[in-house]
Amino acid sequence: MSMAIMMVVKEKALPFEIKKIPNRVTIEAMNEARSAMNARFNNADDLIYDIEKDRSKSTS
Repeated sequence: MSMAIMMVVKEKALPFEIKKIPNRVTIEAMNEARSAMNARFNNADDLIYDIEKDRSKSTS
């Protein structure tokens, strides 16, 4: 096993720092994903409405 792989296993991390800063579109997508994870609906109809609303936004 290579030394780099052994360090990844031992440290449970990559042996280098990732410094790439996300752009505006990526940040917006990350925020949308976080808010979607916390979404709550009163019933299935509300859930389906929300999905369809997002789908129609992306095809416009």
